[in-house]
Amino acid sequence: MVLGASCSKDSRFQEAEGLTFTGEAVTEPTSLSGPINVHLETVLDATDGFWAATVNDVAPDGTSTPITNGALTASLRAVDDSKSTRSANGDYSEPHHYLTIDTRQPVVPGEVTAVDINMLPTDAVLQPGHRLRVDVYAASVPRYLALGPMLADSQLKPQHIELAADRPSFVNVPFVGVADPDWIGGVRTCGLADVLRRSSDDRIPTLRRRPRSSGRTSGSGGRAARGPVPGKP
Repeated sequence: MVLGASCSKDSRFQEAEGLTFTGEAVTEPTSLSGPINVHLETVLDATDGFWAATVNDVAPDGTSTPITNGALTASLRAVDDSKSTRSANGDYSEPHHYLTIDTRQPVVPGEVTAVDINMLPTDAVLQPGHRLRVDVYAASVPRYLALGPMLADSQLKPQHIELAADRPSFVNVPFVGVADPDWIGGVRTCGLADVLRRSSDDRIPTLRRRPRSSGRTSGSGGRAARGPVPGKP
């Protein structure tokens, strides 16, 4: 990383310019193993945009250690279902994007557009007192950056995540051996009461969001804005 090891091992510096989604502390060692998919319901002000995400292990002292990461240019969101995998409820667990010019889909500004961001497969254990966090950004330099022409199409205009009960954003996480069959814990981010809920696949819970009154959270100048997170260090 350009800013050194302290910034690559602790994401709190970067999180000042991103959206953060933080779960409750786990009470026992909690394992996750395999691919992770971050599904976002987005709205752009231009015909293209760029999304980057990380999944982090948050220690009791607030240290936010990246577990895995991924990114996607919005116009390259088309998924090859023949090479993708899904959990039992139909959500992608590992989407495989075409990433070709022929399958490029420019975004219609102002319309809600779903994107699935596949994270690098990982293995991790959350220790008691630790929390799971998902960070969402409009860039991740130098690791991820949109290609020049697509970056030009984005015009670095504001990017938004739509908050709607009928089109929730979520993350599909491969937890292993979780004792509670229904609930992992409540989470809060940007003033939202989120719930980490087990999907129909007993092995894979999903993070789903309830709407707030504004109906949308966003950022300007190509950066996502973070709202208050109750109880966050």
